[in-house]
Amino acid sequence: MSLRKCLLLMILMCLGFVRPAYAEFETGVYGGAALTNKTDKTEESSLGVTLTSRNLKTDTQFTFGGRVGYWFDRFDYVGTGLDVFYFRAKAPSQTVSVNISGCCAIMATDSFSIPVVAVAFDVLRLRLPLMRSEEFPHGRIQPYIGGGPAVFFSWAKAPAGFQPSDKTDVDAAIGYKVGGGLAIMLNKEVGLFAEYRYTHFTSSLTFQDNTPPASTETFKTTLNTNHAVVGLTVRFP
Repeated sequence: MSLRKCLLLMILMCLGFVRPAYAEFETGVYGGAALTNKTDKTEESSLGVTLTSRNLKTDTQFTFGGRVGYWFDRFDYVGTGLDVFYFRAKAPSQTVSVNISGCCAIMATDSFSIPVVAVAFDVLRLRLPLMRSEEFPHGRIQPYIGGGPAVFFSWAKAPAGFQPSDKTDVDAAIGYKVGGGLAIMLNKEVGLFAEYRYTHFTSSLTFQDNTPPASTETFKTTLNTNHAVVGLTVRFP
């Protein structure tokens, strides 16, 4: 081995990136707040009318969920995981710019509330194991990032005035989740973490209005949501 490679290896070992390690499983639960960015809502009717409400403000909602993960044994700063969580996108009635089949107007819109359950696959997670010791072999302080594709299940009831009014549609859409946070281990098995995450997907819900003239109505909105959560993590070999 050359002198340059030896020096590089010593530096990496000092930083804690190259060392004997063991696989680590992780579970966790968390909760916090979710705020969806301003969004457009498009309503398309089979009767040929399209109505788009622009820059709708949303309210801050709660979010909660759980996750499982795995950190590899040879390179314990690399891992993967599965995340399941709930949040809601809710916009109150407000006065905004509305495009009606090419014509613009300023008018009040109906409120909407869309619950969401997401199943996110953290294809790649990276952490920086800091303050390694015998008690904390993977580091007591662990900044981390991760992300990957996600499946978002959203649903809502038909808007007021539709017949039948109690009909509910469910949509499954592909999107993504990315984020990062900081975990602080209280002991070898238990720790606390705080995390920011960003999710993106488009919800498309379709309803049948049987009121003459009967029509099919589609409601579509893209939800870009910021989540801030805190939680408890449990690690075990």
